[in-house]
Amino acid sequence: MIKCTRTSTTPNETVWVVFENTSAVTIDTTGTKKVWIAIDQSRINDGTLNTDPTGAGIGAITTGASYPASNFIPLAVITGGSIVDDRPTATLKSHALSGILKQKKGVDIASATTTDLSLIGGNYGGITGTTTITSFGSNVTGNPWVVVDFLGIMTLTHNANIILPAGGANITTAV
Repeated sequence: MIKCTRTSTTPNETVWVVFENTSAVTIDTTGTKKVWIAIDQSRINDGTLNTDPTGAGIGAITTGASYPASNFIPLAVITGGSIVDDRPTATLKSHALSGILKQKKGVDIASATTTDLSLIGGNYGGITGTTTITSFGSNVTGNPWVVVDFLGIMTLTHNANIILPAGGANITTAV
């Protein structure tokens, strides 16, 4: 997941996008250069250009003498065959994240009164169906980060198990 700014909105909108490189990238490690993910701002600004859920087209791994002025995520610095990690460090609550957050795609699960997120088996997956959800289960431990896509229209019920924003109102999902 990469945090980006959509500049086509007023005010500018912060969005999280998926970037996944699925093919081998050959990088010449001789000489001195930098390696980065170049972000295609047009695909951030216009969601209709970004229809691939893997983030294909959002960016590309690129090398050059220096980092560009904007729209990039640094990866590494290469000096005479020596590679030094240059990925940014982020803080999530009290945990430091060094580098890029790589998520594991799990399976899609069916909505149920208790929709057990531990059944996804990864950091992201989909929830299908239309059953109202009142709990995400108790089998998930360690305060995990789980991203879900709602693949059906269902209601999330505000209660002691699911504390929702917006004054505690129930939320109807959208596909």
